[in-house]
Amino acid sequence: MNDALKIAQSWCKAKGLTVNPSKTNILVFTRKYKPEPIEPLKLWGKEIPFTDSVKYLGLILDPKLNWKTHLTESRKKFYSSMWMCRRAMSKSWGVSAKVALWLYKAILLPRLLYASVIWWPRTDKLETKNLLQSLQGSYLRAAVGAMKTTPTEALEIALCIPPLDLAAVNAARYTAYRLKCLGE
Repeated sequence: MNDALKIAQSWCKAKGLTVNPSKTNILVFTRKYKPEPIEPLKLWGKEIPFTDSVKYLGLILDPKLNWKTHLTESRKKFYSSMWMCRRAMSKSWGVSAKVALWLYKAILLPRLLYASVIWWPRTDKLETKNLLQSLQGSYLRAAVGAMKTTPTEALEIALCIPPLDLAAVNAARYTAYRLKCLGE
């Protein structure tokens, strides 16, 4: 790997470019429980640190690519966005349920399902299904002014909104089909 970094450095020098080693991290992808230790790598004479996760194009990658870290961060972002929208909703004043559902479908859902073409296999796990169901349920209850004990499944049926795990799979299918049509 050090040889590959030397090749990258010589290419950068030839093109008049540089790579900032302080903004560079190493993440080893493996399914092994205890991977073998790797010798330290150096870029421009500085040692590059190893990390447990890295953010790339809005996705949080972890060594085993199980997407748990990414979905946890997505949950935090969803809740912060949800509470921004929630401030404009109430049972007796504020935006109507129709507008609240539009906000959900147009803003919150695409933000949550970003890059679902990559992490959709994670939706098979019960932990992820429960996470997605709780996210959707909390917003739908707020949107229509329902009680905390109202089942999410009942709200999904009444409002004609599919469960989020199925929406993630559907978004992944749509993206895969679009990429196939483009020849990718």
